[in-house]
Amino acid sequence: MIMVVDISKSNIDFDALKSRLSQKGQELAVRVDAQREEVFHFMHRI
Repeated sequence: MIMVVDISKSNIDFDALKSRLSQKGQELAVRVDAQREEVFHFMHRI
């Protein structure tokens, strides 16, 4: 599953969010990857 979220109004920075999501993924035995939208677009350009 891919989700695009806007964290511009969040009180947590991207690196902290990425870390928290990764930790929660480990608790749930799932893999959670977070990356900036720019990286996603450059990786999937044709």
